[in-house]
Amino acid sequence: MGDNQPLYIQVQKRLIKLIKNDELSNPLPNENKLAEKMEVSRTTIREAIRSLVNSGILYKKHGVGTFIRVSKKNINENIFTGLEELRGIQNIIRNMGRNLSYKSQDIDVVYADNVIANNLQISKDDEVLKVTQTYLADEVPVVMGKSYIQPSILEESFFSFGKAVIRECENGKSLFEVLEERTEEKVQHALAEIEAISADENKAEELGIEKYCPLILLKESHSNLDGFPLIYSKDYINTEVFSIYLKRKRGF
Repeated sequence: MGDNQPLYIQVQKRLIKLIKNDELSNPLPNENKLAEKMEVSRTTIREAIRSLVNSGILYKKHGVGTFIRVSKKNINENIFTGLEELRGIQNIIRNMGRNLSYKSQDIDVVYADNVIANNLQISKDDEVLKVTQTYLADEVPVVMGKSYIQPSILEESFFSFGKAVIRECENGKSLFEVLEERTEEKVQHALAEIEAISADENKAEELGIEKYCPLILLKESHSNLDGFPLIYSKDYINTEVFSIYLKRKRGF
């Protein structure tokens, strides 16, 4: 398909385009017909559909079929994602068929407050690298992210690593990928906390919205396979253009 992304993501983007253009029936054709239409395996179709279900774009009815959840208008205007998987803001934007860029990227060295220290398992007032990035989807600000990097895993100076993050993100990589390449540490899990807040003057200006507009604050502690914290992040999400879904199961 002429793309370096995994095949199921390429198929996912094609499915989104078909939904945008009203070229898919609702419910969707079965997996065999979709696989034939797109000239890929049923396994690839199944993985692409699973990802779109997790993103909230599709939903399944057992024994009936797979349905389109969002309207053509919403899928053209909004970014959708679920919280079940760690995808990275960059991949979420790209997988929706949008053009990713940055309004700003900045690095700074700060002293850890109690919250940062607790999440990174370091001492209060330890120095920490902070990476601030404002993501654009088709030139529209969608998320302002602040990431605090575990200092003990960096074998180079904070500013050397921070500059590498900015450079590599401009070249299409994610913070997770840069971290893995330069430290051999891989993010595997995240503990997330969701909070509803209103935009202060700084966040409103950065996200191109009115002051006091509602935002979703997604706070996450990202850890490796052993549970050691690698990144503590705070993402301020523009609710005018970014929607989050969470699939829940009955527990009683």
